[in-house]
Order: sequence, then structure tokens, then C-alpha cells
Amino acid sequence: MEFKKPNINWSKPEFNKALLIKVIIGILIVGNVWFIVKNRISNNRHAQEKQELVTAYELKLAENTKKQLELVTKTFVWSIRSEMIRDNYDQVGLYFNQLVKEDDRVTEIIAIDKKGTMVVSTNKRYEGKAFKSIYDEAILESNDVIITHDGDVFRIVAPILALNSKIGTLFMLYKPDEEMLKIADELETQQEAVSEGNSDSTTSE
Repeated sequence: MEFKKPNINWSKPEFNKALLIKVIIGILIVGNVWFIVKNRISNNRHAQEKQELVTAYELKLAENTKKQLELVTKTFVWSIRSEMIRDNYDQVGLYFNQLVKEDDRVTEIIAIDKKGTMVVSTNKRYEGKAFKSIYDEAILESNDVIITHDGDVFRIVAPILALNSKIGTLFMLYKPDEEMLKIADELETQQEAVSEGNSDSTTSE
């Protein structure tokens, strides 16, 4: 059976609006689904077992939260890609404003062109300035979605790709609630411990 590649018109406004709706729903899910998991587990009769399960689920959920954010970010990049190609920055700005309006955990969004200039930002004072005047420009070199935990926020960086080239970068700040941050810290500590253990094992060999 021959499978045909879907013919998607990236430039249609209806398509971009549909993607934007999916992005908004995805981010809302990221921020709220872990509460549901924790509340269900809290009904366990055995206190010690309950706490162990809660901890295990929270750590796994924190890991999945970053994966979900990565997926949502990629979808959002797809929704603005065609507008960036056409230098339609006003439309990109509308997408940014809508996303921030729908979820106040998204505190900042910036589109950077391939020259390192911030062409669209939810903070209008940044527009037209070099990204390196505000943040470390080294993060613009990545061709993959990167999510880092910096203080009380997640920094999300994603490339904006045309068919054969990189045309810019999306930069986003996402501020989860305090409890999610605590879980993220625990996950990060756990991952560092595993990494150090692997390093020690390699050295001893």
C-alpha cells in the first residue's frame, strides 16, 4: 500500500489558528495535569507507600512536563514559521500576545532572526535590539529544542527552520508554580547524581 504525504498548506491562516489552539491547550495541560495525578494518588491508604508513589510519579511527571513543553514548543514554531518566512512580524506578534494572554505562566516570548536581532517580542523594548544585549547569544546556535531550568523559570529555545535552512530562533520563558519548581529541582539533582555515577564508573574502568 502506498502512503501519500499529506498536502499541508502552511500559509493558510486557518491552519495556523488551529495549531495555536493546540499550543494553548498543550501548555494548559502541562501546567495542570500533574495536580490530577497527585490528587488521585493521595487517596492511597498506606501513608509510606503513598508518599513513595507520589514522589515517583512527581519525578516522572516533571520529566514528562519538559517533554510536553518541547512538543508544544515545536508546534508553536510550526504555527509562526510561514509568517517568519514572509517577514510578517505583525502576525507573529498576534500569536505571541494570544499565547501569553491564555497562560500567564508564559512570561516572555521572543523571535530572533538569523542575524541575532530580536524582531518580535512580547517586551516591545527588546524589538530591534541584538539578542546578545539581553541574553547569552550562544543558545542561538542550537538546532534542537533546549529547555533549561534557570532559577524560577524554564528557558525554552527552539530553532525556526525553513525547508533547507534556519531562519531564526524562538525564545520563551515559562514560569511554573513553586511546587512544580521543587519537583524539577529534585529531578535535576537526581539526573546529576546519575551522570556523576556514570562518570565515576567510566573512570574506574
